[in-house]
Amino acid sequence: MLLGSEKAEITFYLPTPPKVSKAWHWQNTNAIEQIINDNGNHWRKIFTIMAKIAVTDKAPDTWRDCRNQLFNPQATDDLKRVDFSQCNIIINATKLSVNSHIHIICGQAAFANISDQSFISALTAIDESQKIMAHEQILITPYLDYRQFPNVLIEQLRRYLSSLKQSLL
Repeated sequence: MLLGSEKAEITFYLPTPPKVSKAWHWQNTNAIEQIINDNGNHWRKIFTIMAKIAVTDKAPDTWRDCRNQLFNPQATDDLKRVDFSQCNIIINATKLSVNSHIHIICGQAAFANISDQSFISALTAIDESQKIMAHEQILITPYLDYRQFPNVLIEQLRRYLSSLKQSLL
């Protein structure tokens, strides 16, 4: 299941889908709000952590402004606040998206679904607690929940992504 554009710059891989209505579409201006309303606090937290990760270094406190535009930031003035042009979520992915530049595999269940794990031997920890592992643009992180992914880890991931983005330019 894909939530967002197929050609998003950053893909978050998750194991469990939200409930979405048949009328739901990622390009709707209220697409994320609708998922939050239909699924509750759990998905609000997921999108909040995604926004905190994707927001630019120049405006780290504007994650609230960009959260509801993660799938479609060009629809608003928030584009300048998001480090990546667009984010998406792939649920139960068995392979990494060929269209994305950055791959964030969230939690062990999502990681277990990925069939090609040839990158695993090249993974290195980017944080002292070794909760975030990376090999270039492929990252394995805790599930997007504050108990597993506190703000200190979010900030460490943001720094890594910022340096990675600079190396991609």
